[in-house]
Amino acid sequence: MSANKMLAGLPLPDSIQWQDQFEHTQVWQKSLHLLDGSEALFARPYIGGRPITLAALPDVTWLDLTTVETLHELAAQPGAILPLVWWDRTFRVIFRHHEPPALLLRPLLPHRDARPIPAHANRYVGTIKLMEVVS
Repeated sequence: MSANKMLAGLPLPDSIQWQDQFEHTQVWQKSLHLLDGSEALFARPYIGGRPITLAALPDVTWLDLTTVETLHELAAQPGAILPLVWWDRTFRVIFRHHEPPALLLRPLLPHRDARPIPAHANRYVGTIKLMEVVS
C-alpha cells in the first residue's frame, strides 16, 4: 500500500484501477420531440455526480482483510463525504448506495471450511462504487 491512492486516509494499492475514469461526460443533454414534430435540444454542464468505480481485479490487485473491514466501516456512514486521493488529485466522494451494492468485495479464494484463516492470507477482489460530490 502507498500514499498515492487513499480513501479517507486508508491507503489503497497503487494497482487498484479506476474503471470508468474516461467514460463520464461533462455535458448533460436531453432531446424532446414536440407536438408539432420538431425537436428541442437542452444541454447543460454536469456539476458533480461523476461516477468513480474502483476495481481490485483478481490478476492485478488484492485487498487485505483489514482494508476490506475499514471500507465496510466507511460505507456504513450514511451521507459521509470522504476524500479520495488519486495520485496528485483529490476528489470529494460518497459511496453510491443508490446503485447497490456500493461495495462488493469477495475472497479471492473461497473459504471451503470453518477453520480460521490467518489475516495475512485473506485476499479480496471486487469493486468500490463512489461518486464525486461538488459543493
